[in-house]
Amino acid sequence: MKSGPLKIGIACFPLIGGSGILATALGSELARRGHEVYFFSYAQPVRLDLPQVNLHFHRVDVAHNPLFPSPDYTLPLAVKMAEVARSQQLDLFHVHYAVPHALAACLASQMLGPSAPRIVTTLHGTDTTLLGQDPDYRTAIEHALVHSDAVTAVSESLRNQTQEILPSETTD
Repeated sequence: MKSGPLKIGIACFPLIGGSGILATALGSELARRGHEVYFFSYAQPVRLDLPQVNLHFHRVDVAHNPLFPSPDYTLPLAVKMAEVARSQQLDLFHVHYAVPHALAACLASQMLGPSAPRIVTTLHGTDTTLLGQDPDYRTAIEHALVHSDAVTAVSESLRNQTQEILPSETTD
């Protein structure tokens, strides 16, 4: 990884919940420290104070295509992340939640090839406690975690719980 300021893409939910609050606080502090931070979400995070030097927001439109029975967020998110990563030469994706954000980062990385940013996934709870135990989501979560360069959790207890539920996918 390069030395000096980084260009970081952060994907999170925009609401008052944990990922929106934590991601916004982290991104804002990184921007204050001179890093270039690009937020991705379907709405501006509630606590994201714009305009601010080194801080950018990219709205992701939820796709409503008559071909599909329900709206899609993951694919438009992956495309937007890949576009911004390519144009701004991002160094890192920091994504909050494996589903849908880490999956979108994995897909964006595949689109970008060798120039893809590294992926750091932060787990907030439902990835493990709810979706990680659901066979309709578990394999996708495992895929996202395996293809992340680093996985963090918001607490030691969540880290331990994740290691119990998804033992082969998380080591640190």
